[in-house]
Amino acid sequence: MMTGRMPRENITRLTRNPAEINGMQMSACERPEVGCPDVRQSMRREISLNLAGIAGIAFFAIYFASRLPDGEPVSALWACHLACLLAGGGILLRRPAFVGIGVLWLLVGIPMWFVYLLIGGPFHWASLLTHFGGLAVGCVGLEALGMPRRLWWKAMAGLLVLLAISRFVSPPELNVNLSFHVYQSYEPFAGYYVAAIVGLSLGTTVFFAVAEQRLRRVFPALGKAIPSEVGL
Repeated sequence: MMTGRMPRENITRLTRNPAEINGMQMSACERPEVGCPDVRQSMRREISLNLAGIAGIAFFAIYFASRLPDGEPVSALWACHLACLLAGGGILLRRPAFVGIGVLWLLVGIPMWFVYLLIGGPFHWASLLTHFGGLAVGCVGLEALGMPRRLWWKAMAGLLVLLAISRFVSPPELNVNLSFHVYQSYEPFAGYYVAAIVGLSLGTTVFFAVAEQRLRRVFPALGKAIPSEVGL
């Protein structure tokens, strides 16, 4: 005859600690069909950052392709164009130093590009992408990755190496990275070019040091790097 009493083991199940019961249930953030708002937001940031990196590389590729019909692909060695490539590649690789050097190069290169145009240098539409698009990409990268310390001397050393490479592989008429003259076709006096390059190097080094400090205030370095996964 049934007494109507619940078996002891069932009573034990019902009176189990609620916290233990909740711990056995899947949280909303763990359910793939629901997702966690913080996780979704983080994924959107990662995708946006990766797209910015791809854009930086694409801007450089567009410029390089636009110079092929002119027979002047070596013009892509100008520091501003390579800075755009550095910024985009640094974002995808999660290397803030690459991004920071790219931004420093562009901060110097854009005003010098204006001077180049004012004295009669040819304008190429794709340069807008690498100069202003590259700077925008670099700022997006620094916003996410932060501006590292002690980049000023690395940026300057990179420019000097680039100048030497440009002098070796580019023709004098293109004057890539001022590798043959400083915006003039003759030397006012013997040794003018060397003196001008030394002066520009010293001034650029000081500018890089000051700019790095300012950028670190706007884009402080992160204590923890974002994982280097291209989440596209």
